[in-house]
Amino acid sequence: MDLVGKVMTEMGVEHSIAESGLGTVFTNLRLSLNMDSFNEIRAVVPKVDDWVGNTIIGGGRTGEMLALVGPQAFARNLGGAGFTPEQGEQLLDIVFDELAVSLSEGVVAIVLAKRPVLSHV
Repeated sequence: MDLVGKVMTEMGVEHSIAESGLGTVFTNLRLSLNMDSFNEIRAVVPKVDDWVGNTIIGGGRTGEMLALVGPQAFARNLGGAGFTPEQGEQLLDIVFDELAVSLSEGVVAIVLAKRPVLSHV
């Protein structure tokens, strides 16, 4: 799954912006999913740990401080990654559509249940 390429093509953003946005999405998923579910994502999205590790949220990289989660924090973090609120919704659509065809049915249900927490950016 080449999510970076898909985001670049569908959204018309540069490589670094696509990676930053994906890092923001997956950081929020990592913080809200159980380890088994996120490990399944890791299996189908090999670069997810790189994106998450380089994501700036709440003023620091994820390894430097605890992220604030929720729609407002997510919107702020996406803005820091170079995305408008409308682009944030489009980015979520791309990510969730790709995950829906790549993950097991049980994990898809868990991931889709997290969408409202990230929506309304």
